[in-house]
Amino acid sequence: MTIVFGSLRWSRCGKSDEARRLYKAQLCSSCHAMHRFSGRHTSLLANYDQSLLVMVLSALAGGSLQQRRCTAVPWRQVAVQDLPQNLRRYVAAGNLALIDAKLRDDQDDGTRWYAGLARFVLRRKVRKAHRELAGSGFDVALVTQLPTRQSAVEEATLASGAPDLAALAEPSAELLAEVFAFGGELIGGERIASRAAQERLRRFGHAVARAVYVFDAIEDHDEDRTNGSFNAVAALATRVGHEAAVAAARQYVELAAVEAQQVATQLLPEDRHAIVAEILQQMTKRTVQLSEQLLGRPVAAALRPAEAGDCDCACDGCDCGDCGGGSSCDCCCHCDACCWGDRRTKSAGKVDEEARRAEQ
Repeated sequence: MTIVFGSLRWSRCGKSDEARRLYKAQLCSSCHAMHRFSGRHTSLLANYDQSLLVMVLSALAGGSLQQRRCTAVPWRQVAVQDLPQNLRRYVAAGNLALIDAKLRDDQDDGTRWYAGLARFVLRRKVRKAHRELAGSGFDVALVTQLPTRQSAVEEATLASGAPDLAALAEPSAELLAEVFAFGGELIGGERIASRAAQERLRRFGHAVARAVYVFDAIEDHDEDRTNGSFNAVAALATRVGHEAAVAAARQYVELAAVEAQQVATQLLPEDRHAIVAEILQQMTKRTVQLSEQLLGRPVAAALRPAEAGDCDCACDGCDCGDCGGGSSCDCCCHCDACCWGDRRTKSAGKVDEEARRAEQ
């Protein structure tokens, strides 16, 4: 129902050291923000979706990368995106509030047994986050009432028998639009003073949330049907049929992601825009794969549409150190959808080479 943590990840495979350092600094900034706001253990709640917010807002705030101690390994120095204090507290408090909203939704659905326990453990931190957001002027009700508003939209959809993906995604889209726009208000100054800049932030958050909401519906389609939970794609299928519903959802994600990329060109410098665009493109590629699976079609050919060595999955990229940051990688990544075609091709090539040597 809300932002799916882990959906907005960037594949580091084949990227330059500079780009990797920039992206990692956003995640490290999220971790440090959580650590300062609510303690070391909550720094584990820093996530890739939160780092996207940092990526965008820090570009407008004009912060630099600074070397600081890692929150997990204190004797290690890491590059951290610098944020103004008020923005840092806002990022941390907003993340805790969103996590609690997601856990509440899981608890109400009964799909995650640990959701209630996690909410109990985090209750004091979440209350602090709500106080921080309210004190800064953010409309906390947008977060706390999100599960209720989303349920109301879903019930109205079922009652009307006319599912609308845009209407179903609107509660989450309205929330994330305000999250980005309010972050711009906190930055203030000449960089973000114009109404046009505020509107771009709002449009970016709105488009990203719409894409993620429908992507989540595609990804969780089978699980939601098994659990009896509401699913936007399944609801749409009752009116237009399964195949048409999957196609419509896929197109919706792609169009929303394109809109977000277009807005990002007006907000971000080239290096950050390239990363944000690839994050959104990665989600659309995954959407294509999942859509094909829902339609019962083979997806092996869709796994590797790009050049050798470029990862099409949402993994962290190669971590063995053998790549050297180059454009190709023999070791590749360790997940099912990443560079699978390369591994198979290279393995076959090695077998053929050994056979030729044996014949000689």
